[in-house]
Amino acid sequence: MKLLCASLLFALPISVGLAEPFQNLNFENSNVPYASNASAIVSAADAFPGWTVRETNTVLTTVPYNAFLSPGANVALNSLGPTGHGALEGLFNAYLNGWYSSDCSIAQFGTVPAGADTLYFRAGGGWSVEALTLTFDGHVLTPVVVEGLPNVAWGALEADVSAFAGLTGELRFTIRDVQAPEGQWLFSNFYLDDIQFVPVPEPHVWALFGLGAIALAAARRHRKRR
Repeated sequence: MKLLCASLLFALPISVGLAEPFQNLNFENSNVPYASNASAIVSAADAFPGWTVRETNTVLTTVPYNAFLSPGANVALNSLGPTGHGALEGLFNAYLNGWYSSDCSIAQFGTVPAGADTLYFRAGGGWSVEALTLTFDGHVLTPVVVEGLPNVAWGALEADVSAFAGLTGELRFTIRDVQAPEGQWLFSNFYLDDIQFVPVPEPHVWALFGLGAIALAAARRHRKRR
C-alpha cells in the first residue's frame, strides 16, 4: 500500500505537467525577422513556434514567408505589407492555401483554459466556411460568423468549446478547396489570426448583474410610490 501511494504521489506532478497552455495563438512569437515587402523560405519551427504545419499528411519543415508555393497546398507566414494586404492583428498571421483535393493545416497540442466558453479567431481572404475544418482532439467544431463576411473580405468567427474546458488535445485548422456542384474547384486562400479562448463571466460578475437588477427594480418601485 505504501509503495502504491508513493507511486501515485510521484505520478501526480507528471500528469499535471502535461497540461500545457496553448501558445503563440496570435503568431506574434515568430522568430523570423519582420519584413513588410520581402519573401523567403524559412524554417517552419521559426515561423510558427508551438505549431505543426502540414500539407495533407506531410509535416512541413520549411514554409514560405510573404509568398506561397504553386502548385500545391501550403501554409505560409505572412506579415503586414505596405498596402496592408493580409493585415488582421499585429505584425504576423498565418496563410493557408488549399489546392484541388490537397489540404493544409496548422495545429498544436494544449489545454483549453478552465472555464473557457468560446474559441474566437479572425480570418480573411477568398474562402467559404465549407473550406474550413476546425477540430479539437478530433472533434469537429462549428464556427459561426460574428463579424463581417469572411468569403468577401475579413471577419471574426466563434466556436463553442465549453465541453472541452480544462481538457488537453490538438487544436487544428484545416483548409481545403471546395468543389462546386458544376464541377469547378473554388480555390481557398485563408488568412488566420488573433486566436483566443474566451472565458465565461466569473460568478462575481453575474452577482454584480443581479445586484444591478435588484437596484433597478427598487428604484422603479420607489418612483411608483412617489
